[in-house]
Amino acid sequence: MCIQSDHTHLYNLSIDILDLSDEAKRVCLRTAMTTVGDLVDFYRRGNDVLISARSSSVTLMAGEVKEKLITHGYGDYIPDDTQPES
Repeated sequence: MCIQSDHTHLYNLSIDILDLSDEAKRVCLRTAMTTVGDLVDFYRRGNDVLISARSSSVTLMAGEVKEKLITHGYGDYIPDDTQPES
């Protein structure tokens, strides 16, 4: 997969468009990830991202969000092998 480099327009898209579960959405909001662009950054920066949530919640959120980003056509913005550590 070719990673799209410019994703600035994704900061205008709310995470609401991804239809996340309530728990995944709560983790995103608790960690100030409110836009699709924020979520893309989460995967691109990997271990550099500081998460202030329970590790089990982050693991659940990370898997679901990656799946939703791909399903909604934003998979080209995240690396294939990126799964943030919890």
